[in-house]
Amino acid sequence: MKKFLVFLALLAFAATSFAVELKLSGNFYVRGSYIKNGSDLDGDKKVDLQTSNAPSFSYFDQDMNLWAKLVVDEDTWVTTRFAIHDEDWKNANENDTDDNIAAERAWLTHKFATGTKLDAGLMSGGGWGTAFGNDVGGKYRVKITQALPYGSLVAWVQKNAEKGKELQYKDAEKDDSDSYAIGLTFKAGDITIKPLVVYTVDSAGTNNAYVDNSTDGKKTTSFDIAAMGKFGVIGFEAEFDYDNVEFDKNYGTDYDVYGIYVNAYTMIDKVKVGGIFAYGSYDKDAQKGYDFDDDFDLTLVLSDWVGFGGGDGLTGMTAYQVYAKAPVMDKLTANASLTYVTSNQEGNSTTTNYLEDATAYEVDLGAAYTIKKGLVYSVAFGYAKIDLDGQSDPDPVIRAYHKISLSF
Repeated sequence: MKKFLVFLALLAFAATSFAVELKLSGNFYVRGSYIKNGSDLDGDKKVDLQTSNAPSFSYFDQDMNLWAKLVVDEDTWVTTRFAIHDEDWKNANENDTDDNIAAERAWLTHKFATGTKLDAGLMSGGGWGTAFGNDVGGKYRVKITQALPYGSLVAWVQKNAEKGKELQYKDAEKDDSDSYAIGLTFKAGDITIKPLVVYTVDSAGTNNAYVDNSTDGKKTTSFDIAAMGKFGVIGFEAEFDYDNVEFDKNYGTDYDVYGIYVNAYTMIDKVKVGGIFAYGSYDKDAQKGYDFDDDFDLTLVLSDWVGFGGGDGLTGMTAYQVYAKAPVMDKLTANASLTYVTSNQEGNSTTTNYLEDATAYEVDLGAAYTIKKGLVYSVAFGYAKIDLDGQSDPDPVIRAYHKISLSF
């Protein structure tokens, strides 16, 4: 905490001494949760679906994110973000120190007169288009965004792992992990379209005595295209994401996976109603599935809590959802959804996959009350039932919480 306070003091001093404008924003929440039959017994951060009558528990957690933007002028600034006590209250498995503060972002932005914007440093990355398939986190990048008459073009180089400084290895430099990307955003009428191609060479960790230094390790080519907009009174967002993964030599089984997402909605009086279709393919030879991932919180239990399918979100699954959101009274809104999930996972000649032909359904209910601008109290309840084909089914999983959050 002392280091953080000193840093804030330095920011304030810099702002006054060098005519730098300091802009602060952020968010904070405290949440109390109850989980029934949703315990993680083996420590893999996934609910143990093959265990019935799992222990139930309740807990509190909190998180604060503080954004500090140091603006030199309208064309140049530095953006930082600090996560402050992102933790479960008094968790015996977490360090209980006064230094639970992490600098998660720090990057420079400059706009040139040509309409070119440069971003360099530790910035947010891992997301594109919609939230489908996204897991946004801190990424070390140099990124160029060029304004175009019909939209914008973006390209970046991303450092995932640095091995070149390990000079004891002759070929250490080629064992880095780097990503290269190019994307486009443009509009066609009321529709915004966003294609992106990312190529990643991941040779990190291969510079040791047991692996040939000439290997490229793992190579991933990703193609993503998202679209969002409206057709008359129907609004929509959609995304297609394809990943091709190849391993040099015999370090893994090559595979291809892809995901499809469509969300269509409309307003009936003041009620928003919609339907979602989300599909994640599965490669049975490699036993790998497309992960809807951490940011795509389709449901409270199966997606956000369980990670049904073995990933951060639903993985190797197909999901169908209907939902509604409506104002109940001034400052109070309510929402509900019903989701049905079928498994696309399969076993092969050497592996039995217990999720083959599995199904599940979930009912989610929620409400939010705006106490004042930026301050919201919300409650949520989720009930999920999983059917494992030909096996004993786990007990239904219930997740409920209430939460107070502030944005400023």
